[in-house]
Amino acid sequence: QRVVRVFIRLSSDDIWGVRKSCAENIVRMAECLPPDVRFATLGNQLEAFLTDSSRWVRNATYSVLGPFIACLPPQHISEKLLSQYVAMTDPEALSGDSEMTYACAFNLPAVLQAIGNERWSSLSVAFKTLAQDARWKVRRSLASSIHVVAGLLGPNLSEEFVLPIFDLFLQDIDQVRFPAVQNLSSLLSSVGADARVRYMTILPSLQSETENWRFRKALAEQLGKLPELFPPQVVLEKLAPLALTVCKDPFAQVRVVACASLPPVVKRLIATMESDQIAGLVNQISELSKDDDYHIRITFVLASAHMATQLSPADFSQLFLARLLALVHDPVPNIRLALARELSQLHATEGYREAALISEALATLSRDKDGDVAFFAKPNWSECALPKYLGRKSPTKLESATAGVSSLSLDDRTTPIIPGPMPAIPSSVPPVAPTITALPVIAPVPVDSALPGTPRGPAATPTVVPAATTPQVVASPPVEADAQARTPRPSM
Repeated sequence: QRVVRVFIRLSSDDIWGVRKSCAENIVRMAECLPPDVRFATLGNQLEAFLTDSSRWVRNATYSVLGPFIACLPPQHISEKLLSQYVAMTDPEALSGDSEMTYACAFNLPAVLQAIGNERWSSLSVAFKTLAQDARWKVRRSLASSIHVVAGLLGPNLSEEFVLPIFDLFLQDIDQVRFPAVQNLSSLLSSVGADARVRYMTILPSLQSETENWRFRKALAEQLGKLPELFPPQVVLEKLAPLALTVCKDPFAQVRVVACASLPPVVKRLIATMESDQIAGLVNQISELSKDDDYHIRITFVLASAHMATQLSPADFSQLFLARLLALVHDPVPNIRLALARELSQLHATEGYREAALISEALATLSRDKDGDVAFFAKPNWSECALPKYLGRKSPTKLESATAGVSSLSLDDRTTPIIPGPMPAIPSSVPPVAPTITALPVIAPVPVDSALPGTPRGPAATPTVVPAATTPQVVASPPVEADAQARTPRPSM
């Protein structure tokens, strides 16, 4: 109670900077109090901050208004307090800062959680206003939390208020679309089944229209979370073709993510449909291993590795193992390398250790002409031995040219290179005496002015030493040399 009294006294200080600091920390003070007395203790002070004479105090108060409402019990949140929060969508009317709108959008899910969906009508207007704000940062903040709003509202209110705003975000710039797509599965799980199916016709256009590979990567990450939300027939007809299309994306990062999103689609169909119904999809996936582009064939290897861990050994062996082992003789070493790594790890997995076909394929790859492929095909290779193997390379051109220099240690890459002894000069070569040509030497000119207190010597004429066989050195008089050394440098 003593700290609260000091806080309230400082909140009425004459200096606006003190009041601003109190406004910025009013939420922390409220969290230290019991929930039932928070508004009774600090509510009046909050109202005083909102009507303060200083603009900076008001801006600081509005920036923490959302968190303050979120820490209150629902019965203590009045309509007046909510109307003050909704007014933040129009900062010009409050003579406030433009960042006030961003704070309103950022804290809207917390305020909604505090009041409950029963009082959504108090926030619905603010939600629509923020979704149409001219600043994309405000819309991005709302798009990042729109799935949370949908989860708090429930299916009926979400389909009425949230989905129309979500459709606008999907047509917005990439900075807004990206966070909206990142939470697509969470949003669709909060609406009804009929509303979900409509988005299966929108997703292919989103994937094909954008040139931003990061957006397509975010969409590929969501594909693996969608099969459980749709009926099997919709997954087979809509979702599976989209997953296959993403597996052929020109960017490697997108294809790698798509490899992990394809197995949940196959697993969902295997569990709910007959084998003859999904035979077409299995053939389309297997055709990836025959693609002319070797990047797509590597994608098939990576996708098969994910499916081997998510499908049962019987289903994987029946559907994809034969096509995977056919790549043992692929002409591209990178494909055989990826295959060797995946098969060696698969062979150590329970359910595949006794597979004779995998053992034969690894034996063939261990005799591969490419050394990297043969190394990874060994059943006992590990990630710990990988750095030492990668360091065992053939000598480079530089190492071959410096054969007289001690070699660099493979185990300690920080060992310095110590040069060996210099080669001796053959005795048959007679030594050549150096020739010295003497140049004229000019004696230094004594300084005309000496330091105070130093006797001034007579002026000397520069002495020119003629060229001779042995150079001569002419020294300056000691007094004048000392005076020259002590003479300060003239100022610029």
